[in-house]
Parts: sequence; C-alpha cells; structure tokens
Amino acid sequence: MIRDRQTGVVMSHFSFLRGYSYFVVSMFALCLAAGAQAQNKLANGSFDRDLSGWEILGEATWSSLDARGGNSGSAQISSQGEIGFGELSQTIPVQPGERLRISASVLAQGATAGVIVGFCATINCVIGDEEPLSIEGFNFQPGAGFQTESVTTTSPAGTTLAAVFLYPVIQDLSTIYSVNFDDVVIASDNSPNVVVTVAPEAVVQTTGGGGTTSYTLQNVGNAPTQITLSQEGTFFQQSPASFTLAPGQSQVVTVTGLPSSAGSRDGKAIPRGSGVAETLSLAVRVLTSDPPGGPVRAVPSSNRVDLSSTPGGTSAGSISFTNSGTGTIHGTLISDVDWIIPQSGEVTIPPGKTVNATFTIDSSRRPDDGSFGSATGTLSLVYLNGSSGAKSVGSQGGPGVTTTSVSVVHTATPATASTVVPALPAGEVALFMPGVSHVLGSVGTFLSDVTLTNVGGLGHSPGATFFFRPLGNGSATTSTTVPPLQPNTPLTFSDIAKAVFGNSTSTGTLQLRSGDIDSISASATVLNSSNPKGTYGTSIPVFRSDHSSGAGESIFLTGLLSDATNHTNLYLQETSGGSVDITTEFLSSNGATLSSRTDNLSSFSAIQLGRVAPPGALAARINVTSASTGRLVSYATPVDDASGDTWAVVDWRRQYAYAATVPVVIPVAGSLRGANSTYFRTDLSMSNPGTTAASGRLRYYSRTGEIIDRNVSLAAGESRILSDVLISLFNASGDAVGYLEFTPSSGSIIMTSRTYTTAANSAATFGAAVPTLPLRSSLRSGQIRKFGGIDDAALATIQAGRPATFRTNVGLVEVSGQPATVRVTLRFMPSPRSAAQALVSQTFNLSAHQFLQINGITRALLGSSRDTDYGDLRNMQLEVEVTGGTGQVVPYTSSVDNGTGDSILRVD
Repeated sequence: MIRDRQTGVVMSHFSFLRGYSYFVVSMFALCLAAGAQAQNKLANGSFDRDLSGWEILGEATWSSLDARGGNSGSAQISSQGEIGFGELSQTIPVQPGERLRISASVLAQGATAGVIVGFCATINCVIGDEEPLSIEGFNFQPGAGFQTESVTTTSPAGTTLAAVFLYPVIQDLSTIYSVNFDDVVIASDNSPNVVVTVAPEAVVQTTGGGGTTSYTLQNVGNAPTQITLSQEGTFFQQSPASFTLAPGQSQVVTVTGLPSSAGSRDGKAIPRGSGVAETLSLAVRVLTSDPPGGPVRAVPSSNRVDLSSTPGGTSAGSISFTNSGTGTIHGTLISDVDWIIPQSGEVTIPPGKTVNATFTIDSSRRPDDGSFGSATGTLSLVYLNGSSGAKSVGSQGGPGVTTTSVSVVHTATPATASTVVPALPAGEVALFMPGVSHVLGSVGTFLSDVTLTNVGGLGHSPGATFFFRPLGNGSATTSTTVPPLQPNTPLTFSDIAKAVFGNSTSTGTLQLRSGDIDSISASATVLNSSNPKGTYGTSIPVFRSDHSSGAGESIFLTGLLSDATNHTNLYLQETSGGSVDITTEFLSSNGATLSSRTDNLSSFSAIQLGRVAPPGALAARINVTSASTGRLVSYATPVDDASGDTWAVVDWRRQYAYAATVPVVIPVAGSLRGANSTYFRTDLSMSNPGTTAASGRLRYYSRTGEIIDRNVSLAAGESRILSDVLISLFNASGDAVGYLEFTPSSGSIIMTSRTYTTAANSAATFGAAVPTLPLRSSLRSGQIRKFGGIDDAALATIQAGRPATFRTNVGLVEVSGQPATVRVTLRFMPSPRSAAQALVSQTFNLSAHQFLQINGITRALLGSSRDTDYGDLRNMQLEVEVTGGTGQVVPYTSSVDNGTGDSILRVD
C-alpha cells in the first residue's frame, strides 16, 4: 500500500503505483484515435448492469449513466462524507510482445480520474513485492460529459499479466466529487497505421525536368498494409507507385518533376490503403526555372519567426530574404507541417535585393488542434543555385539546388488578466525566472522560451499560474492560468513575454505557482533570434523561493567578466513578498572591493543592473541587510561583446541548498573538436569567500578512464579563472572530455564553469554555464529524471548548419565510484502531422566514475534508420532512470544550435 503525496489519499492494493511516473519499453507506444473494438480482455469493461468481474476497494457503485447514451451503465466512485473514496481493479493474462489497444470513457466531476494499466512479470508486481515492467494510462480532467482516450502499446518482454486500476485523483479530502468509468477496454490490436514521418521538399528544376524530392511513410501499426499512391497534378510522378508496409516498416517515396515550361505548380501526393487516414495528402510544389546567370545566396532576416493567435485561430507572417549573389534567385516556399501555409507561386529575388515572403498559420491544423502552448515548424525557400553550387547559410539540397530555412513558431495564447501578486501561502514554494524577455538589444531581438514538464507521473496533473512582471519596483503584473499538465506531454511557451503577456519592449520576471510544485519541472532560456546564422543565448536559472537568502545572509557569485571584450549584468529578485535592502560588493582577484552599491526591492520585484561590474571584477558578494523583511535570489550574466552570447553565473550552493564544504561535481568539462568546425573548451572560476585560506583536491575523470589530481588553494578572498582548464591545469592532450570533482580540505571554495566554442577564424565565443552540483543531486537506483522540450535534428539539417535547429547530446556521469545501470527513454511524435507519440529506450551500463556522452540522442537510440525514417524531431521528453547497481548518476543534456554552435546545458 502507498500514500499519494499530493492528495494524502491511500491508493491501496496496487503497490506498483509508486513507480507510475515512468513507462519505459523498447517498442513504440502510439496514441491513436479510438476505433472499432476487438474482443475485450477485461470482464465487464462496459459495466452492463453491475460491477461483476471487478475487485472493489472502498466505495464504488453501479450507475445507470452510460458513455454511449441509454442506460447500460457505468461504474461510479463518489465522495462518501469527508474520507470516503473508492477504487476498482482487475487482473488479466497478457502475452509478452502483445500489441494492445487500451481505451476508456470517463465522466469526471469535481475530481480528476485515473486509469492505470501495469504490465507485470508475476503476481508479486500486483501485491507490491516487485516493480512493474511498464505502465500505461490516462488522466481525465473534470468536464461536463464523458471523455474518451485511447492508446496502443506493446507489452514488454517477460509480461505475464496486466493489472488495471480505476480511481479518482482527490485534491482535498473534503472535495465533493463523482467519477464514472465506462467502456474500459484492453484488446489485441492487429491493425495498420500509416503516418508521414518526413515531408517532401519542393522540386526545383530546369525545363528538362528531372528534379526530385522525397517523403517517407511509416506503418506504426501492428499489421501489414498495401499502399497505393495517387495524385493531383500531371507534372510529377511518384516511385514506387505501390508497395507493402510491414509493421514498423518505412518506405521512401521519390517524387520526380516532369519536363514543363517555366512556372510554379502545386499538386498533391495521396497515399491510400488500410491504416491511412482518409484525409491524408501531401502538398507537392514543383518550380521550373532557368538556372541563374551567376552565384546566388539567400540570407533570411532572422533565424526564426514567432507568431501567436487565440487557440485554434489563424495568423499571418512574413520573412525577408536578401540575395547577396550576382544572379537572380527563382525559388518557391514550402513548409514541413500542415499548419504553416506558404504563399504560392514563384519567389524572385534580383541580385542585391530583399524580398518579403509571406505565409499564414492555421493553428487548428496543428496535431494538438492549436489548443494551448507552442509548436514549431520550418519554412524553406528552395531555388536553383547556379554553376558554383554554393549553398546559403543554413541550407541544404541536392546538386544545383539550395534550401534556405527559417524556424516558424506558433503559440496559442491563453487569456491573461491584470492582477496583484498575492502573498505566498505558508509552506508553498514558488519558482522564479528573472530575465524573461522580448527586447531589442544592441545585437538584435532577445526572446525567452519556457517549457513545463509533468514530473509527477500519471497520478498527477498539476495546474499552475504564471505571474509576469516587467523589471522594476512597482511594475504592473499580468497573470495567466496554465491548464493541468498531462504526463509525458511537455508544454512550451515560446517567446512567452510577447506571445502570452503582450510585452514586446522590456525584460521581466516570471513567477510560477502551483499546489503541486514538486510535480513540475520548469526550464527557461533567453535567445537572440536576429542572427541569420542561428541562435545564441543561455538557460535562465529557475530559482525556488525556499532556497533564497534572508536578512543577514549573502550570495556569492564567481566568474564575472569585465574587460575589453566582455561585460557583466546582474539580476536581483525578491521572492517572499517582503522588502529587501541589498549591498553589493564587486571584488578583484585578491578580494579587494573595487566598487559597491545599494539597491532596494519591493514585494516580488526584480531589477537588472546592466554593465554593472567594474573593470577587473571577478566576483561579487551580495548582502541582504538585517533590516530586510523579504528574501533574495540573484545571478549574473557575463556577455561576450564579440558574439553577444551570454551565460548565467549562479551561486550553486544556494541554488541546490548545499554547504560550500561538501564535495561537488561539474558534470562536463572538455577541450575538443565538434561538428561544423566548432572547438569546445571549459573555463573554471574559483573563489574563496572566507577570511582564511582554503584548499582542496580538484580531480579530472576523463572519458577514457584517466584520473588526474591537482591540489588547489586560494588565499582569503581570492578569485581565479582558469581558462581552458583541461589544458592549462591538467595538461590534457588531444580531444579531452570528462568531468571534474572537487573535495574541499580546508575552508570553502566555490566554483562556476562555462563550456563554450569558437568557430574557425573568429574570437567570438558561444557556450553555456555548467552547474556545480552536490553529490546528493545524483540519481540512485529506482530514481528518474525527466527533461521536456528536447529537440534533435536530422543529419541533413546538421550538415547544412540550419539555424535555430538543435542537435542534443545526453551525458551520463557516474560519480560515486560504483557501477550503475541506466535506462534512457525518449517520447516523441514521429510525424509532424500526427499527435501519435512514439517511445524508444536503451540501457547503458556505467562503470565506476565513467563519463559517457551520447552524441545525437535520437540517432543513438533509433539506430541507422533514424535519418531515413524521421526528419527533425521536436519537443521530445527524455527520461533517465537508474535501474540497477549501487552507483550514482548525474545526467545532463546539451542542445547545440546547428548554425552557431552555441549550446544550452540542462541538468533539470
């Protein structure tokens, strides 16, 4: 028996629910629309006339309410006084590898309702002596009528039975609620399901024809199907014209343009067969043109375009392309998703000229119907490139053809209201993200994206409220309500300051509150969207109010830069609703105070101090005066003036609530070459904030197993920056990468680091801060960490250096000196045209102190079929779980912009 930490309600009988925050299986799990039912393996799943076949715990009754009308009935669980609750369960035999469709209809009134299916090896899974092999299920939010959900999954190897659990998710024991369950089905699924995983690009050709593109169909169902292709338009042909798709099989279809006169033509490719949606078609655009008389190069005005509308609404956008070549561009626009509709016809750009290309967004055609949050697609200009074959920035294409692409982001905006931030209730924790912005800076427009991930699992659907407030004391506050976060579905708000809160001229602070804050993981970034080569920016620290500093306490920041090529900004945020008086001292390398200042913050306000660090400042001590009634968090952002890139300097002791005297790890440090002519290296900053000398052992664990120790010591107040630390301190050679561990021996030394790259023939840097973590932040056996909003680009996108697209590497670092078994799982939508969710996982065995970086996570997990079967994959959920061994693992993700090489590192 277990007790749910959110509700306090005893959710007895199925002890496996303690692990229901994960569902890991090495097969696909596709969310499909409910279809015709095969024979139900459950007894009395439709609850006709009674509850026979079900085990009843607590209070449950039969009701005449029915999901399909009539009165054939349903199971009802309702409040019985202040402590009454009920549950229903049933166990059925299941074969390993059996593909099953699970569906249910639920009427939830006053409470969320859950349907959980656990796949077990033995009956011990049900009685609580072992964990389930995997878990699937749904949460149903309160609503006026019956709601239906369905999922198709494959039972993992070793499965002998499935246990079904129906229950209300009670927020408060005094809540009055009524939940009805009907048509609960577990049935063998033997049907095909065909989706588009790679959309066609445009065919651009000369009048002789022969231009090609392709698209990919995949059968994600459980039965073979015969596909026949038809089309609208006589100016292209498809090959093969018909084929069989076995379960899991993909087919690349080649589209070839036929000889034609000059002009742009639009048609459709129409696949037909069992398992193909009746409405499925793919736009085919063929542009016939003479080659340009000289080299051409299309440069977009920005690397991404952000638009917003009401849920399900439409909006219009544009992007400018400048031809920096000597020939004339004859091109056409295409998109890789249905909901971005490019202008028709030819796009002509004379040499040296700029042309505005237009498109519209129909958010109702998004896979999620454009109901909430953000989605990303790609808009591309495709054109013949002339005799030189030179490619544009962020381009790809076959011989003689160039594709220049721009990311297009649409946000369905929720309703907002002006408000006053209420007092923080006793015991409640709020999250703060100071520095969220949409603002025009000296090097372009900076904007912020925020992703929320439900880390509480299937038993939790936490709702939340955002409060946005421009920087400065007394600024007006705007709020919006976030709907309950669904498990396994990250929710992103792109350009949140402008798209959601209508703020397009300033930087602000974002506060997140929820009654179940520990079930929400929040990540935030600030990015520059103006550079045609791609984005650069940094993660914004997400602060917890219970880790802030009060009266008489201080925050210490090390790693500031203020010299001829760098400057530093400082953010201050009040977190408790009181008033804070602050004294900040900027310190030199020997601890001398170079300058100081005082500031005041009112309730929940934040300020940014631009270019605040004086020349030579390496650290700052930020003191909360004894007269303060509020609490403070703070961080700094050094800025590389050559690139405009910025990164966060944080007092990691405060962020993760550990003493400066405990051993810590920096999970990645390197000096090595990367893709697209990048060269990554790590700078390490150290400070002794104390009044006596401090020392300790700094150890480098390389990925090859080499261990190198260095003793470090700092005088009282001393700060030091070690550039390219693996070379300068550890004398590493070749491509070196691994992790650092610091064990203090006397006094306290605090550390920050940055791993960054330079590009060929440039001193400009792009990179990310790397947190300094206590050993206790690592994962142990049975623990899991989830990262939402992960992107990973296809190989063609990476090789083209396409801006504002990302490749993601995943790091696994064993930090305790013991072996560990780690399972890495990705949940993703294989098709940009479908809400289907796929699942793939792989197990890794780590030896003691092993550093493992998995480059290109989708390629590593999906194998050689990744780039033929799928395009760019976006908004994925990554799960890292330690499944065995006594080791402790620190996971991280590093997402690298394919255009600039700038990275964003997360440890979530």
